[in-house]
Amino acid sequence: MVYLAFTVSLGLAYLIAGMDLYDAGAHSLTTVSTGGFSPYNSSLGHFQSGAIEWICIVAMFIAGSSFTLLYRLLRGSVGPLIKSKEFQVYTAVVLLVSTVVFLVNVAAGPVADRIRGSVFTTLTVVSTTGYATDDFGSWSDASQAVIMILLPIGAMAGSTAGGVKLIRVLSVASYAHREALRHLHPRLVRPVRVGGGVVPDGTANKIVAFMVLALAIFGSGALAIAMTGTDLITSFSAAATALGNVGPGLGEVG
Repeated sequence: MVYLAFTVSLGLAYLIAGMDLYDAGAHSLTTVSTGGFSPYNSSLGHFQSGAIEWICIVAMFIAGSSFTLLYRLLRGSVGPLIKSKEFQVYTAVVLLVSTVVFLVNVAAGPVADRIRGSVFTTLTVVSTTGYATDDFGSWSDASQAVIMILLPIGAMAGSTAGGVKLIRVLSVASYAHREALRHLHPRLVRPVRVGGGVVPDGTANKIVAFMVLALAIFGSGALAIAMTGTDLITSFSAAATALGNVGPGLGEVG
């Protein structure tokens, strides 16, 4: 019901912003599902509308959030969403990366357009939606490096986003921190934590195994693509965007 209401509401918002009925329906379906398909070669950039892009930005952020937490929010429980460590990190990543991309990208144009482009590109990659409004392959090397790091990660668990999910990244970070401390304090008893929750050791081990497997698939995929004669940027970004189910990449897949 949350998914359906979100899709209908977004379709109406797109209609009000200037899309016709077909485009509003098509893009609402592919935004909420973080699928990213568009009837136009230039993707969402076809409309050249700041209002449509801001609506899409908000929608991609919501689609990258946990639908369970969104359901509880609609039932009046704000606390679970606000206190969620994964949501806090998700929000921080979007804000921080958008700011970094804006500051290091020296593309010409009005400041408002650059801000919107930075936030849009960050969210389309983090949420793995894959829409495009800018050719970020022409951005600075630092901007492209940030985009490359984001490609396989994805957004929150319980969302429609692809990628390995932030909850796994946080779990592995806590696991690695504990193991590093154990080298200094062999008798240390310390659980793996994400926010206020404890991740059982059995689950933590499975998450680490999952991440190792994902890394192996990424590495072997990049190597296989490189063996076809492509450059390193194309090879690594193609493997990263395929692993994260994002779509856009850099180099020849840009």
